[in-house]
Amino acid sequence: MNWSFRLGTVLGIPIRVHFTFLILLAFFSFSEASRSGASAGLRSLFFMVLLFSCVLLHELGHCVVARRFGVTITAITLYPFGGIAVLNEIPREPAREILIAIAGPVVNFFIAAGLFVSVVFLMPSEHLELSALTGADLLGSLFSANLLLGLFNLIPAYPMDGGRILRGILASRMPYATATHWAARIGKVFGGLFVLGGIVLQDWWLPVLGVFLYIGANSEEQATLLHTAMEGLSVKDLMITDYLSASPADTLSMVLGRSFHTFQEDFPVLRDGSFLGVLTRGRLIEALREEEGDRFVQSVTQPVSGWVSPADPLREALKRMNAERVSLLPVLEEGRMVGIVTLTGILRGASVLAGRPPAR
Repeated sequence: MNWSFRLGTVLGIPIRVHFTFLILLAFFSFSEASRSGASAGLRSLFFMVLLFSCVLLHELGHCVVARRFGVTITAITLYPFGGIAVLNEIPREPAREILIAIAGPVVNFFIAAGLFVSVVFLMPSEHLELSALTGADLLGSLFSANLLLGLFNLIPAYPMDGGRILRGILASRMPYATATHWAARIGKVFGGLFVLGGIVLQDWWLPVLGVFLYIGANSEEQATLLHTAMEGLSVKDLMITDYLSASPADTLSMVLGRSFHTFQEDFPVLRDGSFLGVLTRGRLIEALREEEGDRFVQSVTQPVSGWVSPADPLREALKRMNAERVSLLPVLEEGRMVGIVTLTGILRGASVLAGRPPAR
């Protein structure tokens, strides 16, 4: 199930909102309204919308700098705990990673500085002070929130911005995988401290953030180890030459019957040896459950235009899969299909190689 919906597009980047974000808006506005009345609830709601607009600008700051380095941005998703920009890949050059990571907090500091200057010069009778994030003092709350966002994200807790800056600094002095290992270990320590701090302070938000931080540090470390394990490997090292294929004229039940005799998750759809697309096991089972009768493979085939050659780097295959959002690509040599490469096969092979601890 997709738990987020698309809000729009900014700078060509899809902006998505997780449904739990709406729950957060409703919770804060209702809590404020129950304490101080309907007008306070609406004011709180307006403040939260402005606050997450600043969070969105923070993520766009990362994306603008990443684009300057040729990185593709898949989407930005807003969650209750903040925003996440999905980058196709993080540059391995430490200086570039540091610049991308620091761009977000810099945006928040610029917003805070802009608010301060605006009040000083345009509203000299007003005083901009640090205030509670309730929206009662709208400008003060926004000023405080942006200072807090900028400073909080600079905490060296990977995979937060400060943690990525730390990883970049470490990577300039040691192998990238080792730098990630130590940055992730520090991130997990911070995650544990947030959980303990939340328990002591009886603040439920800190433990939630701590758990997400711990999980994020662990998953990003594993992803880095997998990518490191793939360095030096080409498509021919993990391509599959003995595979099960389907014809567009086959029925789904025929393919399902054959699938019981293989561990293969996805099936290339071929017509007279020419590659047409992919039939995933998930889509196969889903289509059979739709109670529309036994359908032909052609009706549920996912078209795929990309391909790789045996000599291509394995990371290039992953990049093309990610770009097309597919889990299988044909391997062509001199215009002839000589095999397939699958996401499952890549991850399985890289996981074996990544099982060794990073060099220290």
